[in-house]
Amino acid sequence: MKEKISNYRLKLVNQIFLFSNIWTSLIWVISSYYLLYYQSEKHPNINFTLAGFCIVVSTFIEVVRIYTGYSGNINSDILDLAGFLILSVVIQLPIHIYLSISLFEAFYKIQLITQIAQLFLILIQSILNFIIIRKSLHEKNLQFQMMNNINK
Repeated sequence: MKEKISNYRLKLVNQIFLFSNIWTSLIWVISSYYLLYYQSEKHPNINFTLAGFCIVVSTFIEVVRIYTGYSGNINSDILDLAGFLILSVVIQLPIHIYLSISLFEAFYKIQLITQIAQLFLILIQSILNFIIIRKSLHEKNLQFQMMNNINK
């Protein structure tokens, strides 16, 4: 019982991080497009072309990532949480690290703050979801073992 309460607390913390991620993502998208639109004339190089592509791809992936995070967290669906974890670690994290490094000199303060906030949220959510997935799998394993013992 105590483990189940602990898992619900982790899911609540994850829900709070997902909610804050929506707002930081909106600010990040607006400031990124603003940066690209006004700074691309001053710095017409390959970095801004790649950064523009990364920002567009990251915008669409962020919507899917947050959706899978919410549905996995609310429905206790391990597959959605695993999809959220994969999208976070494999796609979003490298994109945000690339954008932080390649466009560092062109950042405005709000862009730099939101970029760091996005990196922080992705890292925290990845670690938190990994723990939630492990605990959920452990719960499912215990349920399966109990059902197996009852049927014997």
